[in-house]
Amino acid sequence: MFDRMNFGTKIIIVVVLSFIISYTVNFLFTKNIIEKNAMEALISKAKAITVEAESARNFVAELRAKGAFDDTKMLADLKEKMGGAKSQDEILEKARTTAYYYTIPVVAAWTVAEAKAADANYTVRVIRIQARNKKNEATPLERDMLQKMESAKADDYWIIDKDSNALRYIRAIVMKQDCMLCHGTISDYPAGGGNDPLGIKMEGWKVGDQRGAFEIIADLKPIQQEVSNAIVRTLVIGTVLTTIVIFLIFILIKKLAITPVRDISRLLALVAEGDLTVSAKPHGQDDIGILAVSLNKMVSAFNAMIGKILSSSGNVVASVEILRTSAEKTSHGAQNQSDQAAQIATAAEEMSQTITDIARNAAVASETSAQAMQTAHTGKQVADGAVETVNQVYLSTTELATMVERLNNRVSEIGEIVTVIYEIADQTNLLALNAAIEAARAGEHGRGFAVVADEVRKLAERTIKATTEISSKINAVQTESGHTARSMEEASTEVSKATEFIKNVGESLTSIVDSVVLVRDQITQIATAVDEQSAVSEEVTGNIEKTLTIARDIEHMSDEVKKEVNNLSNIATELKTSTAGFKTKTAGIGFSEDNQRQIGR
Repeated sequence: MFDRMNFGTKIIIVVVLSFIISYTVNFLFTKNIIEKNAMEALISKAKAITVEAESARNFVAELRAKGAFDDTKMLADLKEKMGGAKSQDEILEKARTTAYYYTIPVVAAWTVAEAKAADANYTVRVIRIQARNKKNEATPLERDMLQKMESAKADDYWIIDKDSNALRYIRAIVMKQDCMLCHGTISDYPAGGGNDPLGIKMEGWKVGDQRGAFEIIADLKPIQQEVSNAIVRTLVIGTVLTTIVIFLIFILIKKLAITPVRDISRLLALVAEGDLTVSAKPHGQDDIGILAVSLNKMVSAFNAMIGKILSSSGNVVASVEILRTSAEKTSHGAQNQSDQAAQIATAAEEMSQTITDIARNAAVASETSAQAMQTAHTGKQVADGAVETVNQVYLSTTELATMVERLNNRVSEIGEIVTVIYEIADQTNLLALNAAIEAARAGEHGRGFAVVADEVRKLAERTIKATTEISSKINAVQTESGHTARSMEEASTEVSKATEFIKNVGESLTSIVDSVVLVRDQITQIATAVDEQSAVSEEVTGNIEKTLTIARDIEHMSDEVKKEVNNLSNIATELKTSTAGFKTKTAGIGFSEDNQRQIGR
């Protein structure tokens, strides 16, 4: 799901989550501090009450030590009021009504503590194990607190009582010399005979013993309410401030990151569709701005490269069309040459047959001189026709050689064009690789551009493959054209020889015509000449048959050249089609309508 979100949404989510997490951590930390400070304040207040109680205890003890109290009078009053009391509870109950009771330092201490605690709605207890006053007997929880404080050798100790939702703070009561009057040994109060002035048995404690503690019990509800109010205020203020900060950051991110990235994304989409006329607007000199500038450079490079490919494709199509026309002319000329060579062969065969007839009828030449003269005249005409036909073959062969030479020149031009296309395709492949590397560095932002670069690279590889095939075909055509040229040179030589031979035949027939009157006297010479002419005629026939074979080979090679030209035309058409989807800034680049119609044919 997160992968399908756009770039801006991802940034906003990350920022918001970061602020929420940061705010939550800060809130929990602040809440903990508030609760801790509140608890420390409560403990400090409880401690202050016990400190004041301890101070009151010390003050009363000091007054007693200085003789500020009339113990004799107060003890007499005490004994008077305690008369008849038997149990410890009764003694303590009556003692609380006397002045002496309130001059006891520890009693003065808890009296002050109770007064101070009342102002803060706290509860004060003086606890101990096996207390004289059952109301002060430590509960199991208080026993545990006393034991832990004593084990830790601490002056105070506190816990949170979850059952009563209260703070329980205790401060140790350490026995001092003034305490020995009631809690010491008989030596501390000999007059009592082992009992204290109240008549209660003394415990035998010593100075420095820890016996009991002042306990402050503070209800946590008020402070918890204050903490809750403080937390709510902190939460509201923090939420408002966080919302404002997130809004401001959203505006900044949208302006500095989201908008530029969206512009680049739209540009890449257009480039992917083949539009190379677009450009990205730089939004600064940061990484995104540098990316926009680099993207513009890349698009410009693609624009120039595709423009060159389109221009070269147009030139290739034009050259291919010229080559196609030349190939068709060459094929047509080769076919005509083949037909003419066949006619020459037929004429030579007829001439050979005629010479044979002359030889066969030489015996009766003397009797039919008129007929021999007519026959010789006919032979003269046939020889003249053969000379003219052979001359025509010679001219056709020369013209075909010129065509083959032009074909070689055109093929060389095509080879140069194909070399340019190969270089452009190779450069395109390098640019596509560089673009893929830049897209990989851009990460998710460059994914769409990486697809475009890959498609361009594939196109460049196809172009390289196509140009390599074209080069191979062109080399084959050049090789075959070289063979054709050499064969035509040989044919021209043989035709020249045939022409000379036929001219000799004509001259011989002329001599026959001039000497026909002397046939009777020279019949033997005529027979010999006819035999010689027959041999020459056979040689001419053989040479003409060779010429016919060469002409047919030229016709076949012309057809092959025509097929290769058609293949080259198809490759040029494919190159044009593969780049037709690109829209470049260069005007007038591309295939003309005539080229397109020619490709269609």
